[in-house]
Amino acid sequence: MRSRLLAGLLGMAWAVGLHAQPLPPGVQLGMGVDALRQAQPAAEPVRRPERLAGGLAGSWRLDHGQVAGVGGAQIFFFAAGQLRRVEFQVDAAGDAAFEQLLAWGRQQYGPERPAQDAVSRYAAWSSADTDIYLRLLTGARGGLSLVISARPPRDDRTL
Repeated sequence: MRSRLLAGLLGMAWAVGLHAQPLPPGVQLGMGVDALRQAQPAAEPVRRPERLAGGLAGSWRLDHGQVAGVGGAQIFFFAAGQLRRVEFQVDAAGDAAFEQLLAWGRQQYGPERPAQDAVSRYAAWSSADTDIYLRLLTGARGGLSLVISARPPRDDRTL
C-alpha cells in the first residue's frame, strides 16, 4: 500500500515537472504587471518596448535568469494588461547552449517538432494553452532564445 502511494506521489511530481515552464518563481502567463512586479521585484521596465503582432509589448525585463544552467535575460510581453509571452534571451548563444536547452525541453515536454535551415535551428512544443519554442539564429542577426507564449483560446465558431 505504501509503495503504491509513494509511486503515485512520484508520478504526480513527475507529471507536474513535465509541464513546468521556464519562468521565474511566482510568474505565470496571464498575470498582470502588478503581480509580476510583486513576484519579481528585480524586474525593470524596458526603455523602448519591442512591439509584436496582437498588441504584444515587451515592456518588462529581468536580467540574470537561468534555464537548465544556461544564463540569460527574460523579457515579459503584455497585451490587454496580461502577461502573454516570455522570451528567454541567452547570453552566450551557440550550439552547446542550444543542445542544453533542447535536452531540457525534451525532458520537460517530450519530443520536439524540429526544423533547420541555413541560418537557424528550431524546436517547438505545444500544450493545450501554451506554445514553447527554442530558436538559434546564426550570422549577423545571431542569437538564442526560448519563447513561452499563451495560446489564444480556440473559437470553434469560426470554423
